[in-house]
Amino acid sequence: IGESDDVFVPLVGIRKAICVRILNTFLDNRNRVAFTIWCYDVESGMEWYAPVRYYNDFKDLRSALLRVDKSIGNIPFPSLGWSLGSGLGFSSEAKESAKTREVRRGQLEVFLRRVFAGVYRGRLHPYLAEVAVHLQTFVGCDTVL
Repeated sequence: IGESDDVFVPLVGIRKAICVRILNTFLDNRNRVAFTIWCYDVESGMEWYAPVRYYNDFKDLRSALLRVDKSIGNIPFPSLGWSLGSGLGFSSEAKESAKTREVRRGQLEVFLRRVFAGVYRGRLHPYLAEVAVHLQTFVGCDTVL
């Protein structure tokens, strides 16, 4: 009936293709850099904005995905080039130049797009659906579609 290396991946509830772009960054009311993510579901034609995300959200997503699929570690991920705070209640993120924030935005977008592409174009593995669910939840797909 099948060979021992056959992989069955249940894809119930997994979108067929989602396009994501990080459109911009802005400082929130706590002077943290926030990211605006635009999403487009190819299957339904719907588009939406993901919940506002911060660098730590991306870092948490990456950590969760690494527990499921170690190959995610091969996708470049930007390091945080600022300290946790200046001690005065203001995040040093607010002191970053617009150019630095734009570079980080681009790096996080590449990371996010490559992880999504891995779901749709990568080799099948037993945890593919779990990776897809993490990604769909991250961009708010579960609340929109």
